[in-house]
Amino acid sequence: MLQLLITLIQKYEEKIYQIPDGSPHQFLTPIFTENNLKPEDLDYILGSKEAVFAILNGENNNKNITQNQADSLANFFHIDVSFGN
Repeated sequence: MLQLLITLIQKYEEKIYQIPDGSPHQFLTPIFTENNLKPEDLDYILGSKEAVFAILNGENNNKNITQNQADSLANFFHIDVSFGN
């Protein structure tokens, strides 16, 4: 019975709380807009304002986010770290 409940909750969450596929740029841009964030708000997480701009501008084919940065962003936004993969 417990396993059934877990499965139903997982399926519900997958349907309702979908994490979009895509690049860090595609994922973070709406979050910045919705939360009125500025690059300066996350420079301490990503190491520099330039790193934030690189991600937001989609530079280097969006391959410019390290695992450490992904972990830090996921922790900050309380989301699954797989968002950028």
